[in-house]
Amino acid sequence: MSKRIVAKNFAVLISRLFVVPWQISVVMAIELFVVMRWITPSIFNTPRLVVLSNNIFSLATIVSCIFLIYAAVSYFLNRIVTKKREQAEIKVVESPVLKDDARPTEWSIELLRTLEWQRFEMLFVEYFQLLGKRVETVFHTADGGIDARIYPRDSNTLEYAVQCKAGNSEVGIKPIWELYGVMAHESAGKGIYLTASIFSADAKQFADEHKEKLFLIDGPRFIAMISKLPDEKKAKLLMFATEGQNHTPS
Repeated sequence: MSKRIVAKNFAVLISRLFVVPWQISVVMAIELFVVMRWITPSIFNTPRLVVLSNNIFSLATIVSCIFLIYAAVSYFLNRIVTKKREQAEIKVVESPVLKDDARPTEWSIELLRTLEWQRFEMLFVEYFQLLGKRVETVFHTADGGIDARIYPRDSNTLEYAVQCKAGNSEVGIKPIWELYGVMAHESAGKGIYLTASIFSADAKQFADEHKEKLFLIDGPRFIAMISKLPDEKKAKLLMFATEGQNHTPS
């Protein structure tokens, strides 16, 4: 049993030599060589140890070389681990740059339809503010069927009652009826329903019957409206739309 314990402890010592700093193995090699080559023979200089004394130099050299080998292995293992850690840190640092580089550089219907609902609504607000309008957003806890009110810059007369719908689902006639009813309640001269998707045929027909007051803006039409803006304003809207977590639900 004692031999097994000694062997086990020796194996543990050997395995730890690979992970300890390589400088420790170098120091141990030097110390062992000094102890075995000069100190041990001077202390145990007896006739019984003559044979050992004659071979002590060779034994000290072998043991020291073993520790130097462990030092070399530990050094290279440490270099490999350090290099991998540095590469991982570089990836972490560069990841935001890669995300910025991956931002869309122009408007598309795909970009518009992947925006989360609140970013989509605020994009519409930003658009009209760039046109010089004053926009008042409505809290969704009690929006009364609209998401925003649009006023002329220097007037308190409500010009448009606005309802927005993000996503890819087709908008039917029911929400258009509801907006038309809210327009009367809000005393709004006109109403706008904006969607990133498309409208159904009956929704379009109802809007055509009230084309002086009711305006439907689908995804492709909104993209066309943005594309007519000056380049500076167009770029500003694109930066606003793609900033941060624009696809994560609020």
